[in-house]
Amino acid sequence: MDTAGNEYQFSFSSSDHPGVDPNAGDRLLQAQWDGVISGSEFALIVAESKALPRRVTAVEIQHGLALVAASRTGTMETIWLPSDSPDCCGGPEIDSYLFAPQWNGSVARGIERYYCGSLTQRNEARPARELSQWIGRLLLRARRSDGGHK
Repeated sequence: MDTAGNEYQFSFSSSDHPGVDPNAGDRLLQAQWDGVISGSEFALIVAESKALPRRVTAVEIQHGLALVAASRTGTMETIWLPSDSPDCCGGPEIDSYLFAPQWNGSVARGIERYYCGSLTQRNEARPARELSQWIGRLLLRARRSDGGHK
């Protein structure tokens, strides 16, 4: 989601890009590994993404952006350290990025990390917890509007 409330779905599959190294071709994965992304890199990811229906109001976006800014002061706390499992290859992460004209890019600020469906790390700042809950409500709303197929 961008700061205007537009939602995007990014996907990279090596089967769709034969001969391209997935580690080099997946721009989102690169940004997550680096933890840093420039405005132009973000624009490329958006350009390669599928636009989704708009599901948030301007008021919700302003509230979400305030939470992103306030959550940047928190640190990540470890809930548990996962052991390697052949049945699981990781899990989703929620990161926030803030861009400002005086910066050349943005550094990811962790909100939550999951492994095999379990929370492993979270940002301990109260605004980060609220941001995570807000994102969860948006995802639930998206699933309901898609008939549960998301």
